[in-house]
Amino acid sequence: MSCAATRSTSPSGCAACSPTPRTHSTSTSAQGRCPTQRADTSGDGIVNTTEGHPFYGHIGTSLTTNGDTSPASGLAVDRFPTPDGNSYKYRRSITVTPDVANNIRNGKAVLVVHGIDPNRSGVYDGSAPSDLDPSLPLEATSPAACGPFRTWQGGDLGLGLGLDLGIDLGLGLGRR
Repeated sequence: MSCAATRSTSPSGCAACSPTPRTHSTSTSAQGRCPTQRADTSGDGIVNTTEGHPFYGHIGTSLTTNGDTSPASGLAVDRFPTPDGNSYKYRRSITVTPDVANNIRNGKAVLVVHGIDPNRSGVYDGSAPSDLDPSLPLEATSPAACGPFRTWQGGDLGLGLGLDLGIDLGLGLGRR
């Protein structure tokens, strides 16, 4: 199965000058939905990746700009899209695993965009370490936006997907 994504986004609160905003897709466990602010169990005002995990689950596909797209690339921050200002476009054809494709079809997949700027400095200044890898700043790995995939029958493609993040995203999933 092949997945082609085109992304045009400007989520608020993301570090505009940062080299590491990242996107990952199609979680393969948990509830397959997005967390609310109530998931912030530490009370620090940020839903970090660990706190969001029970909602969206494991990475199924890492939407990198080149190379590997497996979950192993989830922290390959140097290969995720980088913004021009506070928006970026993503377009790449990838092959997803059967588990990921099934989770999309069954409504158990979400797209999570990572990269926040809580102190509005415009950069990831590393004031706190990431809960996933202390060599990375919390800002680079914390979720900024999340949205579920919605499926519909789509002509020759077989399956169309929509994603509602409050930002523009089109994603088509077809068979190769």
